[in-house]
Amino acid sequence: MMRTTIEKMATYIGTKFGDDAAQEWVSNKKTILPEPTYSQAILDRHAQRVKATKDRIKLKLRGLVSEKAAIEAEIQVASSRTLLRELREVDDQIAKCNIELADEVDMKLTEDEKTAHANAWRTHREATDSLKKSRGKIYSLLIGQCTQVLVDKMKQDSDWVTISESFDPILLLKLIEKYVLKQSDHQYATAVLIAEHMAILSFRQEDHMSNAAYYDRFTTRVEVARQAGVCYYSPALLEAKAAQLKVGDYDGLTKDEKKKIIDPVEQEYLAYLFLNNSNAKLHTQLKKDVANNYSKGSTNAYPTDIHKALTLMNEYKPLKLDVPTVPAQGTAFATGGKQGKKKGGDKSPEHEDYIKASDWNKMSPEARTKIIEARKKKSKAADDDDKSVASVKSLTKTVKSLEKSNRKLKKLVSALQKCEEDDNTDSSLSSEGTSHFQKGVEMLQNCNPKIVLSLKSKKSKDLDLKNVLLLDNQSTFDLCCNKRFTSKSHHDQ
Repeated sequence: MMRTTIEKMATYIGTKFGDDAAQEWVSNKKTILPEPTYSQAILDRHAQRVKATKDRIKLKLRGLVSEKAAIEAEIQVASSRTLLRELREVDDQIAKCNIELADEVDMKLTEDEKTAHANAWRTHREATDSLKKSRGKIYSLLIGQCTQVLVDKMKQDSDWVTISESFDPILLLKLIEKYVLKQSDHQYATAVLIAEHMAILSFRQEDHMSNAAYYDRFTTRVEVARQAGVCYYSPALLEAKAAQLKVGDYDGLTKDEKKKIIDPVEQEYLAYLFLNNSNAKLHTQLKKDVANNYSKGSTNAYPTDIHKALTLMNEYKPLKLDVPTVPAQGTAFATGGKQGKKKGGDKSPEHEDYIKASDWNKMSPEARTKIIEARKKKSKAADDDDKSVASVKSLTKTVKSLEKSNRKLKKLVSALQKCEEDDNTDSSLSSEGTSHFQKGVEMLQNCNPKIVLSLKSKKSKDLDLKNVLLLDNQSTFDLCCNKRFTSKSHHDQ
């Protein structure tokens, strides 16, 4: 995006070419470095010297004028060459005094002041030359980032010759914006204006979009629409702002005064649009609070520019209300039944054992005792039924576990039988080794069938024979292929 590119370029230019070049790039105006000046003390001292020198010359000039008048009077009485020569010399001195009176008085400085001023001018010249060289480098860097198609379009512009000869990056940037942001030279101007205006009005913050990303995209769309001719104010808003600032009728203002009215109106318009089009899930309560505050008389409730609107969205903390929990009105105890039952004598009117309070009060103590005993027996019977159901479930679970163990046992017997069949068909073992091995197998058959299965079956992976040593196998020879079972091994001659 154009705006992001300009910001990245500003960071690079500041790092590479200095603050002056970066400031010139950001402000989009050519920077003129201020010339070195004398300190205020030196200027005050020089002003006193100038006044003294001028007063002296004026005093001398008045004397010469008086002398000239006297000589002229003498010449009228008796003219002579001497008087004429004196008159000529007086006129010459008067002319010199007039020239000195018009000339500037030289600045008198000390040696330290002369050195400091000379250093300041040298620094100024170096900074000016460096800034001029930086402009050329930035121009080359900027033109190098443009595509050939864009360069060809810019060469057809009437200002291209002036820009290319001056190597001014600011003018080049404006020309790039003209072709990149506008891109509507061959389109109907009214259609472009309406399309851009609708685009900025309908642009909203999506659910996944952060406030910072929303701000960047919104400001970019604002600039694009501005290039197309979209204005973010109306005559009514301008008149209202002029009345608020008490500057008189808007139409009667000067151009500069009108600009001071237009700028805040545009900022307020865009700030409201930015806040209003923000994500409803994140900022609904903020919008309502701002609207309520304004309706209560707070004229500063709405932000006055986009940046303040972004700050308000980031710092606003919505109010979260805790929903009060309604306390329980009674206590219930769940039982094993599907519907659940209440414990005690509090029965609902629909229950078969329900007794009205008036009838209960009329009963004798003996009758009440009988009813209570009957209900206790009935409750105990229900508890016994629940225990019976639990016992049946436990027995069912035990039976299923036994059936599962039985199936596993059958599979194990079948695997042993198959291993014995495989052993009968294996003729690679020697008769002596086979007999010893079979004796060991028979000995282990009664102790641990699982080891026998692992020894005989080629498919079983439960036992690694390299890591197992069969003890007391009644064999006359021992063969071991795992060094961990041996110690003090040596080579036999």
